[in-house]
Amino acid sequence: MSEEFKNGVSWFTKGIANVPIFFPENKIRCQYCPFCRSENDLKRFWCRLTNQMIYNPYSAELPENCPISFSGEIIGCKKGE
Repeated sequence: MSEEFKNGVSWFTKGIANVPIFFPENKIRCQYCPFCRSENDLKRFWCRLTNQMIYNPYSAELPENCPISFSGEIIGCKKGE
């Protein structure tokens, strides 16, 4: 603990950040999320939003506990439009 909290922390103030996250061409997978980090030495992945291990970042579905919500908005143009 830092010098500022020599006796520990008694309470916290909660803040919530709304950060846009963009996934390419509707490929909504952990592997494309900027908050998915790999630990190369241990060959594992971690979510920096939930601080939990991601067992398969290439899965076609996000984990149940993923805090990202989607508006359905598409940014850019789709081919053929």
